[in-house]
Amino acid sequence: MEQALSQGPWFDGERFSIVDAAFAPLLRYFDVLEQAPGLRFFDHVPRVAAWREALAQRASVRNAAPADYAARLRRFLQARRSALSDLLAEG
Repeated sequence: MEQALSQGPWFDGERFSIVDAAFAPLLRYFDVLEQAPGLRFFDHVPRVAAWREALAQRASVRNAAPADYAARLRRFLQARRSALSDLLAEG
């Protein structure tokens, strides 16, 4: 993904496209996942990190999910009683 990304801010450059819209919901998950201790997914992929940040700042992306989205996702993951939910409980 790092090599496929343009210089941004969007996947293919200056124009927001269907690729950006498709990946935005997936990348939003990591806002919650990275609350777990030791989970840092984007430290070594600066273009992906910048793209993720640009998506998070875009109004249409922010407004696509309810304001309590992160809390709901966290509760959902914790209810699974998995190794990930244990990590999230630590964070």
